[in-house]
Formats: sequence, structure tokens, C-alpha cells
Amino acid sequence: MKQDKKFFFSVPKNLKYTGKGNWKAFYTKFTGYAEAAGWTDKQKREQLCWCLEDKASDFYTVLLESNKDIAFSTVVTKMVKRFGFQEPQETSQIQFQTITQKTEESLADWADRVLSLATQSFKDLSEEYMTKQAVMKFCQGCNDPEAGQHACGFKPVSVENAIDIIKSGISIQERLCKPTLLKEKHMKSNRRQLQHQQHKLVTHHQCTG
Repeated sequence: MKQDKKFFFSVPKNLKYTGKGNWKAFYTKFTGYAEAAGWTDKQKREQLCWCLEDKASDFYTVLLESNKDIAFSTVVTKMVKRFGFQEPQETSQIQFQTITQKTEESLADWADRVLSLATQSFKDLSEEYMTKQAVMKFCQGCNDPEAGQHACGFKPVSVENAIDIIKSGISIQERLCKPTLLKEKHMKSNRRQLQHQQHKLVTHHQCTG
């Protein structure tokens, strides 16, 4: 019981969200604190209650009234759809259509950016539609067009699946290219040896001549 008391009153006083501020900033702080405290998903859900005020608290109450055993991940998903994005949906959709992978951006970071913007752009549509659009954009926007087109041809069911396909394709390509590179290296070595021998012969003739 003492442990439970400590648990319920351990939330920092400034860790609050009303529904009007930046949800992403709040959620980043909340999950960071939860990880440091070693909370379970159930504890995270219960602690979240103490951090919410005004409209956010009202919305949380509605969620729990409709399902008292609702999972923390489901609460977060619904909170994101309700409060996570402040800019007009049309703006997000325009950005989604034009984004491409940056030169030094990893596949994982590119995937995160696509999924984040897809969630904003299609928050009123089904999860299936949002995933389909995200996968298509991820493949089409890759800075390696051939790899993206290759992945798209396999009709990946998720962005994570598309990443795996691209990585496996790169791995196969590297294995196929390796013998060619070794052959080229061997040919260069032979050319250098031949040039060296020719140089020795020319030098010998010059000296004996």
C-alpha cells in the first residue's frame, strides 16, 4: 500500500496538459519520466489521469467511461487524434504530398517523418487508408528511387515491412556487386603488374642499348 501511495503522488507538478498546448512536447516529457520511474502500461494510464486538466481531462474521462480497461496505447492514439495536431489538416496533406527523404536521413527517421505526417493528414480516415498512403509515400519518396520502386512492387503491408524489403534488397545488391568489385580489383592489380614489368623491360633496353 505504501508503494502505491508513493506511485500516485510522484508526478511532477509542472507535468500538466490542458488540451490547448503542445501535446507532443507533453507526451515526450511524460513518457521520459514514466520510463525513468519504471511504470507499467497500466500505471502510465493511471498516472496520465493526474496530469490532465480542462478539456484533456474531460476527454480522458469519456474514454474511461466507455471502456474502463482501455489500454494505455489506445488512450494515447485517441488523445493524439483529438489534441495532437493544431495546424489545419489541409496544410498537413500538402506537406505530405511533397515530402521526400533527406540526403543524410536514415530509413528509420524517414519512416517516422512519413508516419507522423500521415497521421496528421488522414486522422479522420481509417487506419488502413492511412497506412496505405504512408507506405506509398515512404517508397516513392526514398532518396534511392530504384530501392523504393523495388519495395513498392512487393506491396508491403506496413512502413516497417517496406523498410525490411529495402534493406534486404540492398543486402542482395551488395552481395551481387561484391564479386564484380573483386574482379575489377584483381584486373587492376594485374594491369599494375604488367605496367611494372613493361617499365622494367624498357629500362633494361635503355641501359643495354
